[in-house]
Amino acid sequence: MHYWLNTISLLFILLFTSCATAVYVPLEILRPSETILPDSLRTLAIVINTPERTPVEDEGEIIDAYNERQRLQIKRGNLIPHFVKSVSSSLKQASGKTLSVVSMQNDPMTEYILPEDKVRLIKDSLNADAILSLDRLSVIPSIHLTQVDEALFFGDLDIAVYADLKLYMGEKYLPSVFSCKDTISWQSYGETENRTLDRFPSFQNCLIDATNHSGYQVSKKFYPYIDNADRFYFVTPYPLMKEANSYWNRGNYEEASYLWEYVYENAEKMGRKAKAAANMALYEELNDRYDSALDWVKKSLNIFLESPEKYSNYIEYLLEYQQQLNVRIQENRQMAF
Repeated sequence: MHYWLNTISLLFILLFTSCATAVYVPLEILRPSETILPDSLRTLAIVINTPERTPVEDEGEIIDAYNERQRLQIKRGNLIPHFVKSVSSSLKQASGKTLSVVSMQNDPMTEYILPEDKVRLIKDSLNADAILSLDRLSVIPSIHLTQVDEALFFGDLDIAVYADLKLYMGEKYLPSVFSCKDTISWQSYGETENRTLDRFPSFQNCLIDATNHSGYQVSKKFYPYIDNADRFYFVTPYPLMKEANSYWNRGNYEEASYLWEYVYENAEKMGRKAKAAANMALYEELNDRYDSALDWVKKSLNIFLESPEKYSNYIEYLLEYQQQLNVRIQENRQMAF
């Protein structure tokens, strides 16, 4: 996330450092899950296999403006029901509402792996096809205060959520193991440290919000999901590039690609040729031709790398784009099986 924020800033600087404009294009990408729950699965039992009490190491800490640390004293209540409810809702939604999810408390809650006879008993008693065991839920808050002026403090509240789960499914007894990690942040400011702390939302509500958000991420372990990505294409004052932009804005993407490819093949200026190649990469990606998109990125990079100081912003963006396309190629092959 931080990289893309920096990239956006860098690319908009191009408005003032060159004749090119970077146009932002949001993209939705289908990502594969770690494993796939079969369509035949109708009922999933979530078994709570973790204690309610909060370990001392999960209480979190506050780092004040003088870099001194102290333990956070926050009344948090039992966050497990919030997590389980969010997991249940996210799984139902991801399955297209064909999955029924029930939950129960395991007793005792000290079993690292549920015994085979207990797995069978739970499945029979709840008429469940599979069991998802929640073995650990750690919700760890931390606050970092920074003094930026004599009477101005900034505060960052980060809540990290860690969850360990096991999936008991099918005939095999040994479960599949999954770990989830998520972090949610809030910012505040004030004239003093105490005023900065007071301006945060209720810590209890923040803990619940972070736990709920983390629970909703669990479905990504079991069902393909939509992710958001940031892309750009380049516009220059060159007439054909401006005309391609007009086509693109009207939704005539193929016509725009014809002009970009023509500019790449015929332009005398290397920078113009490289920008057209980068734009072709986006067009190919939008048409799910990821290998071709990667080839166009490499063509663009090869040109920009001939003058690395002049085109450092473009190179940084394209190197990251190249990496993301490699990931998409791997994921596409994974989803094809």
